[in-house]
Amino acid sequence: MPRINWYETVLKGLFIQQVLASYALIVNGATQIQPRDVRTSRMIIMNNSSGPIYLGADSSVDASNGFPILPNDVVVFSFYAGGFSLYLYGNGQEIRVLEVC
Repeated sequence: MPRINWYETVLKGLFIQQVLASYALIVNGATQIQPRDVRTSRMIIMNNSSGPIYLGADSSVDASNGFPILPNDVVVFSFYAGGFSLYLYGNGQEIRVLEVC
């Protein structure tokens, strides 16, 4: 049985959903990430930099306590519309974000 990679799974999922927003952000210190569109039910975040960024639940996230997201790694969050946020910590790293519903 052929193995399906996660890129294929994510991309197939995008074709049956609507892309609401795509943008780049620079992460400096602890940066809150929230959907820009109230219809968003999934956020796809890619570390588009040469260094790690760190994921956390609040503004206390830093390199010593955050979940590392390495360069070119992608994380996907599915949630009910409204009330979603997370924090990323970095030092001038760029992320790319897709919001879909």
